[in-house]
Amino acid sequence: MSFQTEPPRYLTAEDIWSCQDIEERDVYVPAWHGTVTIRTFSKRQVDDMVRAATVTDRFGKESLDKERLEAQMFCAGLIRPKIEPEQYDRLKDEKSAAAIAIISNAIIAASGLSELALNEAAKSPAARSIPANGISLGARIGDDAGGAVATDVGE
Repeated sequence: MSFQTEPPRYLTAEDIWSCQDIEERDVYVPAWHGTVTIRTFSKRQVDDMVRAATVTDRFGKESLDKERLEAQMFCAGLIRPKIEPEQYDRLKDEKSAAAIAIISNAIIAASGLSELALNEAAKSPAARSIPANGISLGARIGDDAGGAVATDVGE
């Protein structure tokens, strides 16, 4: 018995340009009893955020300021309601870490990013971008107590 499969369909540049791959998604936040809307990022947005969150110490060594990157990603990725950076500080002071994490994790996952990819970006300040090195950028690791993301993987 022989199965015939169709040859792969190779994309043209026009196929790629016509795809709507920057998406909006609704995310339910149980603690707030409601839904917010997030948007995925373009590659340029990610590169710009990583660049803006890269800091240089007094010895000239560059590193990624994860707190700054998190704030930028949250504010750029949350589109309904819109939260400005100064409001993000208030959100961190007054609102549940779990609720904020639900939104942040949804933004990161929907955009195909991961803690591992961000750590790789921090290790490569010359490139200052999320690497395209075969790492599964969509991989997320949750705990069994409520879906919090593990941050100690590979360290």
